[in-house]
Amino acid sequence: RILSESISEITTLLDILNRTKKALIVSLEVHSHADAFVLFESLNNRGLALTPIDLIKNSLLEKADNDASIGIERAYSRWTNWLNNLGGEYRDHERFFRQFYNAFKTQWNLAVPNIPVATRSKLITIFEEMLKGDFNQFADRMDKATNAYKLIITNDGESADLTELEIALKDLSRVEGASSYILMLNLLVNRTEYGLSDSDLTSICRILISFFVRRNLTNTPPTYALDRLFITIAESWNAEGTVPPIEKVRSKLLEVSVSDSVFLERLMGPIYEENGPITRFILVQLAEDHMNNEKWRDLWARVKIGESKEQFRWTIEHVVPQGENMPDEWKTMLGGDLEAERILNEEVHRLGNLTITGYNSTLSNLPFVEKRDRKDNKPPYDYIGYRNGLELNEPLKDADSWTGSDIERRTCELANAALNKFLLNSL
Repeated sequence: RILSESISEITTLLDILNRTKKALIVSLEVHSHADAFVLFESLNNRGLALTPIDLIKNSLLEKADNDASIGIERAYSRWTNWLNNLGGEYRDHERFFRQFYNAFKTQWNLAVPNIPVATRSKLITIFEEMLKGDFNQFADRMDKATNAYKLIITNDGESADLTELEIALKDLSRVEGASSYILMLNLLVNRTEYGLSDSDLTSICRILISFFVRRNLTNTPPTYALDRLFITIAESWNAEGTVPPIEKVRSKLLEVSVSDSVFLERLMGPIYEENGPITRFILVQLAEDHMNNEKWRDLWARVKIGESKEQFRWTIEHVVPQGENMPDEWKTMLGGDLEAERILNEEVHRLGNLTITGYNSTLSNLPFVEKRDRKDNKPPYDYIGYRNGLELNEPLKDADSWTGSDIERRTCELANAALNKFLLNSL
């Protein structure tokens, strides 16, 4: 392609030919795909990275090409089916391959010496060792595991069309509980052997959700300990005995989680400032508890912004506006400049000052009564302010003012509701 009208096509082609003649091809030989990955990562610091999954596929196809009983076409077909089960996101592919090893290394005797937990850098070594064994056994296990993982990560339908287990798995994803997929993968693959019903698996998901709400607000236990926690639970699972399945999980989680008093203290604080996504999850869960089929609203719905980006339609709304430029009307309602400044510094990010709205930008810094009574400017002119029908807004919809004492009272109510919603010692 000619980049400038001042340069002729012939000159450009001759320049390309001259550069090609000067190019050098260097052959580098390594002993394993793991070594190839390390070498490629070192040399290819400006190009498209070669992923561990690419090299695992190469190892698989190389094994199939050298073994007529497998056949490269058959191996490629199985591989394609596995990736289809895992969806189109590379992060899901890599996480599955790590969690496959972590979930089954003891049960299926997959453990590689000196690799107690699969990490990205160890994936190639791990799967090269697996591929030295029986291909059919490996492929059958991958079929079972990827089908189970598909259930864990693929729940994109409307809630009305999903089972209770699928809804629970979706909530587990929303609460950032992906590290527990190690356990859920193991239980789903072994559900027949363990005698687990959909109800059992749903209850286990719900206790995991409670664990992650608490964990992600308090950072206890630390992130580095999570994989080993769920590996331990999976490896210690015993299909025999009289202990209900949920108790096997609950007892392990209680050992490493914060107490209810610590959790409640965190719920009473500036929760939005500490973890916005978990705050939103809590508010949505509390709002959904009071919905039925007639009043159902999808508070997780997304809308497009631009060609490729999406955002939640329903977002967190601060009743008392956040930010330094608080309108004078709000300062007067709150009790003057000093009290307004105190609330801005100490109260604005607490649960009592937060709700969910589909019209955050419309409400913005409006006076309280205008926020409360705001209606859409399009038919059927529904309420979009605090009279929008969400049970979460009951203390707001009939109030004539909003002050620090109102925030304190509503914070206590919502924090205790959240504590009861996400208890570990009772479900």
